[in-house]
Amino acid sequence: MVTTRFTSKKLLSVNKQLNSPNQQFIKWEKVLYKHQPFPDNYTDDALFLDQLRTNVNVVKYSIVESIRGGAIVMSQVDLFCGSKTILLINLIICLILLSLITFYRCFYINLKNHWQTLFTIFTFGYAFTPVIRTLTTTISTDTIWASAIILFFVSLFVHDYGMEFAPMRVFLN
Repeated sequence: MVTTRFTSKKLLSVNKQLNSPNQQFIKWEKVLYKHQPFPDNYTDDALFLDQLRTNVNVVKYSIVESIRGGAIVMSQVDLFCGSKTILLINLIICLILLSLITFYRCFYINLKNHWQTLFTIFTFGYAFTPVIRTLTTTISTDTIWASAIILFFVSLFVHDYGMEFAPMRVFLN
């Protein structure tokens, strides 16, 4: 009798078949050299994961040991790489940092305005998600053109073009 479900019921069914007056109760053993009336991939529920050991050889490193190991690896990388490559990488990193510093010093943007803009974009994006989802389920070019034109005129009307009196500044503030 071969079944695809291997539980303790399987052990009982095999033992019921073999439980004649001439045969004994057969218990599953975890050995491969012995012929048993169980499938090859059978495991007794009582013994399943019984000998499992987890995290036996875990080594916890401190931050000092981690930095020391990283320094050793970097010294090996420095020996392997040519000094011209390292100089080029350092030059590129310095140029990127210098350009970022120059950008932020020349074009300083108020951080509060940055966060307000980010909050507004995420709020409106989250609020209009159902509308956008319903618009995109049945894509109609007329709907896309209409919404694009309406949003274009709204952005033209609301934008502050450096005038002393913007048309919508009174309503927005």
